[in-house]
Amino acid sequence: HRDLHSFPTRRSSDLNPTTATRAWLQARLLLAEGQPREALELCLSLWHLMDDDSVMPADRLRLCEFTAELAAQCDEHRTAYVWLRRAHGLKEQLLG
Repeated sequence: HRDLHSFPTRRSSDLNPTTATRAWLQARLLLAEGQPREALELCLSLWHLMDDDSVMPADRLRLCEFTAELAAQCDEHRTAYVWLRRAHGLKEQLLG
């Protein structure tokens, strides 16, 4: 009986992709369909997630880096710079 409880268990939240991950996947699909501007708009609409502590830092970092990449592709250089700075801050936070 005790051995059964020694295994790590998964919460239901571990099995469901986060909002940031779902958005990142949706944006990648839009990009693959040749819609970089729509993908960028989707990522930009999720700015509020960057300060949400319930979103995993790695998910925030992935979304930041992808948004910066999209912004550069769409010639939105100022937007790309802002997201790259945000990604840099997240990397520092992750590395501690």
